[in-house]
Amino acid sequence: MANVRLYLDVDGVINAWSPFGDFTSGDDRYRRARAAGTVVTYRPVVVDAINTLSRSGVEVLWLTTWKEQDRAELTRALGFEQFRGLTREQENGLWWKTAAILNDFEQRGPAPFIWADDDLSIFEYDNLTQYLLERDQMVAIAPMCPVEPGLGLSDDELEFMYRFSVNPEPIEVTARD
Repeated sequence: MANVRLYLDVDGVINAWSPFGDFTSGDDRYRRARAAGTVVTYRPVVVDAINTLSRSGVEVLWLTTWKEQDRAELTRALGFEQFRGLTREQENGLWWKTAAILNDFEQRGPAPFIWADDDLSIFEYDNLTQYLLERDQMVAIAPMCPVEPGLGLSDDELEFMYRFSVNPEPIEVTARD
C-alpha cells in the first residue's frame, strides 16, 4: 500500500446531511447517532471502510469545520479509529481547506491523496495542482470523490478509495446515477 493521505470532511461525506432534506428516510443501510449536539446520519459500511483504509496504511486526516472535541464525540459515537485533524490555516486568498492541505505539504512534503468533501470545486483542484506543478512535486491526486451530500460516500466511492490507496494512479470515476 502506498503512502496515501485521505483528507476527510464530515457533513455531506460521513454524515449524510443535505440542506435540501433527508434523503435517507426509510433506507435501512443508514443509522443515526448523536454527536456534538446533532444527529448524525451515517452508513456503518462507510465507517468500517475508512477504518480499514487506516489500518492498511492510509493516513486519514479530518478536514472539517467540526472542532476537535466534536470530532472526538463523533469518533466515539460512530466507532471511528483516532485520526488527526488539520487546523484552519491562513487562507491567503484560498479556501481554508486548500490552505490546510498546502500547509500539510509544506510541513511534511506532498503525498498521493484523496480529498473527500462535498464542497469541493474544480477551482480548488486547480489551486492544488498549480501549487504542485510550480514546485515540481506532482503527486497522484484522486478526483476528490464526487460525494452526493444527501447520501454521503457511496459504495463506488469507497471502492475507488481502496483502489487508489493500493495504486495511487489516476483512476477514472464514473458519475453517480
